[in-house]
Amino acid sequence: MFTVIFVEQEHIDLVREYSLFLQPFMDKDQFTFCRWYPNGESAEEVIPDLESVIGVRKEWRAIILCDREGDGSENPFDRVSCIMPERKIGESGASGLTDTESMNRVHEVKKALEKYYKERREVREKTFLEAVKNPLVRLTALLCEEPDSIRSDSIRQEMPDIDVDMSPENRDDNPVVIPQAELEYYYELQESRWATLKKRELRNGLRGGRKMPWTLPRDIICIARRTSRHMADTLDSAWEKHEEQDYSRFYDRNLYYDKLRYIVYDIKSEHENTYTGEYIAFLTAVLLLAGQAIPSGTLAPYRVYRLSCTMDEERLAHYVGRYLARLEETENVVKGRLSEILDELPEHLKDKDAERLFCRRQSIHVNMEDTELSKLTFSLKPGLVTDRPVSESAKWAEAKANVQEVFRNLEKQPKRAVGRAAGDVRSLNTVNDEKASALNSLQIEDVKEFAAKEEQAAAAAISGIEDDADSIKQLRKNAEERIDRVIEQRISLKKAKYIILTLVISGILCCIPLIAGNAQDRNDMLNSVYITMFVVFSVLAVSAAALLILRNSFQKEIRSYNSSMNLIISRVESIIRKYEACLSHVCSTMRANSVLQYSDRSAGQKSFRIAVLEKHLSDIRERMALVNELFGSVVKKAPEKGRVSAFSYDFDKASDYLYPMYTGNEGGISIEFLQPGNHIRIPVDFITDISVRREELYE
Repeated sequence: MFTVIFVEQEHIDLVREYSLFLQPFMDKDQFTFCRWYPNGESAEEVIPDLESVIGVRKEWRAIILCDREGDGSENPFDRVSCIMPERKIGESGASGLTDTESMNRVHEVKKALEKYYKERREVREKTFLEAVKNPLVRLTALLCEEPDSIRSDSIRQEMPDIDVDMSPENRDDNPVVIPQAELEYYYELQESRWATLKKRELRNGLRGGRKMPWTLPRDIICIARRTSRHMADTLDSAWEKHEEQDYSRFYDRNLYYDKLRYIVYDIKSEHENTYTGEYIAFLTAVLLLAGQAIPSGTLAPYRVYRLSCTMDEERLAHYVGRYLARLEETENVVKGRLSEILDELPEHLKDKDAERLFCRRQSIHVNMEDTELSKLTFSLKPGLVTDRPVSESAKWAEAKANVQEVFRNLEKQPKRAVGRAAGDVRSLNTVNDEKASALNSLQIEDVKEFAAKEEQAAAAAISGIEDDADSIKQLRKNAEERIDRVIEQRISLKKAKYIILTLVISGILCCIPLIAGNAQDRNDMLNSVYITMFVVFSVLAVSAAALLILRNSFQKEIRSYNSSMNLIISRVESIIRKYEACLSHVCSTMRANSVLQYSDRSAGQKSFRIAVLEKHLSDIRERMALVNELFGSVVKKAPEKGRVSAFSYDFDKASDYLYPMYTGNEGGISIEFLQPGNHIRIPVDFITDISVRREELYE
């Protein structure tokens, strides 16, 4: 039958820890564990996982490993004390009494019985209320139900109230003397009814007045550890003659169900050196019991049985000794492989060398080699007129074409320059694997810190790069428009001659009347001629001045234009420098991260093999320490270990190996258990006996 073992987390953890030894006894098809919380109140708090553990099973049994509260007493299941009141009741049927005296004596006995059973009921009620606090009672209340025979309706039918009132006013003329034994029977019956109803009330309270959602177990076996046996009392009791009805009624005062069966296992205290080994023997016995069918009737109700597990220490010492020897041989193999790899490792770098190699910023240059930024400026020495000594409009058109070509190249070159710089990033982003593998953990931390700083600097540099394309185009457009306006205002040589000649002729024509009017007077005529010549020279001077002003204005605009172009050149160069700084930080970050990645990746090469071998070495040593802890006393008695071979695992793989312990005949042995003809199969051959014997516990 499938078995659910109710245990605290402590036992589950220890079963996992001691799986090396317990593995042969683990049969997942026969039993499983269910965590039990002794301090819980409701079903959801006490056994929250039971419904999922049981699943769809309709028939199962429960084994409960009790808590440690009662392990220091002779009967660990007897958790409450119950001292009954002293019985002081005389005999009602003495000879030689008249009928009246007999009736009075019966009346006195009745009062004494009423007082005695009232006091007894009060004591039992206090005991029941104390027993409800027992975690085992709370758990079993969730795994059992009240049988139909003790339901309240049936109780009223089977145990009706009996009128035993024998007061004088209720006696007739022909009284019948009721025997004292009958009176006591009635009171005992009433108390039994009260106790049954009280137990039912308290148990229903533990269940919260509801029916459990799971199928209830067919059998419940409670197993408790016992660390103290009063051997002297036990030996004395063994020679005494006892009646079966005197057997301890612990089950009644502790509110245990009739369904429960009780088993104790004697074990040393936790402070004893041999406790761990005995605890494993205890778990072994529990697992063997959980995996075996128990014949019906072999465990009687209301009785306590002692479970024991006997081991052949010499045979166990032989297996333990060979196992330790095999672990030691395996340890030597792993240590040998580890030494070979450690001999091949390079020496660690000095901190200065590590900083020089892996914590230095890389320099990336963005070369705008094909841009010819010098062509952006306009170089011209203008004359007084626009077409002498060279044609200004033709020269300006040529300059604008050069500027246009430069800007077209400028739009292409940044991407190409950054691409070439990115190639430099990739070429500089190389790691000397041999040197990187020689970094120690502190130097790796320095590289991590350097990478973080460079990454922050790269982010700051990227955020500082602005897109100035629109402002540069606008600045160029404004400068060119100003040059265009100035050139439009300039005049050619032909036009200048025409204007000057026109002005001269106009001046002369204006002076002809003056000369003609003074023709009769020689002196006046000479003055008129002088005036005409002054006018002509003035026109020529003003024309020359005007041409000089226009040339100077043109020269000023050329200088302004060149200043704008120089500003554009400086902006482009500034952007290039920002890209260089950004790419330098990015390259430094990538290179540092490459070092860090290699340090992690190197674990997949020699360093990884070292880590794997060290992990295997740690597992083996941990297993050896566990064996010495569990079987320290046995190991001291171990015979000569003999020649053994190491475990043939692939220790270059990162895997958790089991290192199983050989425990004798793989088919196991079969021994008689509980009753003649019933056998239990034990998967090891150093367990020679497992027995269950009744304990003699009398009150």
